[in-house]
Parts: sequence; structure tokens; C-alpha cells
Amino acid sequence: MDHPTVAYSASRFHEIRSYLKSYFEKRLRTSSAISYIPISSIKSSNLLSSPRRTMPWYSGSTLLAALTALRINHRRSHAENATKSLRVAIQRVFRVYGAGTVATGRVERGTLRVGQQVVIAPRGLKATVTSIESHYVAKQQAGPGENVGFVLEGVARSDVHSGDVVGDAEDNPPKAVKSFLVHMSVTNQPHGIREGAVHILDCHSAHVPVKLRKIHSRLMGKDGTSKDLKVVDVVPKSLRPRERGEVLLVPLKPVCVEPSKQSLYFGRFALRSHDTTLASGTIKSVVHAA
Repeated sequence: MDHPTVAYSASRFHEIRSYLKSYFEKRLRTSSAISYIPISSIKSSNLLSSPRRTMPWYSGSTLLAALTALRINHRRSHAENATKSLRVAIQRVFRVYGAGTVATGRVERGTLRVGQQVVIAPRGLKATVTSIESHYVAKQQAGPGENVGFVLEGVARSDVHSGDVVGDAEDNPPKAVKSFLVHMSVTNQPHGIREGAVHILDCHSAHVPVKLRKIHSRLMGKDGTSKDLKVVDVVPKSLRPRERGEVLLVPLKPVCVEPSKQSLYFGRFALRSHDTTLASGTIKSVVHAA
């Protein structure tokens, strides 16, 4: 409100609010929850107290009151994830003289321990964790949210790759998938997507080519949003920009993913082609490879 073109004017504020409201209504399903608050940084107006001198026409909440009233969405805590099956997405792999094969990544679920027998998906390799470090500090175990480097005994550097997933060999080990069903939204780019096309899947630290085997349905939500999705077209041959659909994807290289209900990190993805994001979405179900 300090800008000379605004000058604490009520008419100018309502004009800008109308423009923003129209913009957000087209793009957000929760646009009605957005608050529009005029503030003055120069005169510290409407930050902590009502702007009676600069903007007497405004009778809404202050910035501090609006921030205090924000509802915090509940997210699964690290403590809850610590009791689940181990999942570590490998980001980089090294061959360290005197140590052997060293992998780095973040623990997403479960607890990684020294001496633990692990499985490395999607190739099903077995190894033993002989040491763990976090920021150059040796540890006996690492929990969810920790970025660690760990030595894998029993596998060669050439056998482990970025995008592989580490899990406990005796507690629901990760597996390669044969296919997976997704809900995806096509981005607002010039071209849509069609059956039979091959694109690059980005999911956790994995980047693999996938084939769009079949588009099961075109989905439409309430008022054009992603809320309360319903089937509006069965077995379409393509999805146009800004459309949603249920699609069966088949990886052309081994990969490990999981339904988003089990793990958001391993269940959210993006489809890309030539550095352009074509679509994004969530994984609903998977079929494991034999």
C-alpha cells in the first residue's frame, strides 16, 4: 500500500483484490480461504494494530491476526515414520578406498542400523550396512529425515545406482514394479499425452523411461477442480492440456515405486520430455514384478 500508485487508496486495493481473486479462482480449489490484507511496511500499518490513520476504510484483520489464525495441516511426524518399514532412496554412489561401496541418501521411513541386512531394489541385491555417517559424524543408526552416507558390504559399486531403494531384508523389503496405475494431471503445455507414448518418469531419486500403456478414463472434478473426481470419459486415446485421467504406466527399465497412501515420497511423480514437464500425479496401485 506504500507504492505511489496505490497511496493507501481503498479503490485501488479493491481493484487489485478483484484481479487476484479472479486469478486464484481459476487455479485453486481453496480460493475462498484466501485473505487479502492491505499493509504498510513504511508506516508499520496493519501489521500489529488496525490502520486507523493510513487506511480508516479497512475493518478486517491485521497481518499478525491472520497468521495466528492459520490452520496447520497435520502431517505424519518422523516418529510415526520410524516404526514403518525401512526405505532409503539412494541419491549417489561412490567407491571409497579402504571402505568399499558407499551410498548416500535420505531415510524416508524406518530406521537404518549398523549391521543391518538390507535389500537394494529394484534388482533385489542383498548387502550389509557396516557403517553410517551423517555430516562426518559416525552413527549407529539413522531415522526418518536424516541425510546419511552408509557403507554397503557385499555389493560392487557398479551394481548400485542412483534411484535404487534400500529396505530391510526381513521387514517388507522393496520390490521392482511391473506396472502401476496413476492419477495424473496434464500441465498447461502445447501438447497433450497419448497412449503408447514414452516419457521420462521422475519419482523420488529415480529417472526412468515409462510407456503409457493405457488411458483408463478421463476424470473431472467438482467445478473443474481436482476435488471429488468422477469419470467423464472411458478409455480415451489421449488427454489434452489441463485434463486429468487414470493411466496405466509400464516402466521400460527396473524401478521401485509405491502407492502414495503408503509413502508420499515414493508415490508422487512427474512425466517429462525434453526438459518439459508434461504431467504430474500420484500412484494409486502397483503390480510387482515376479
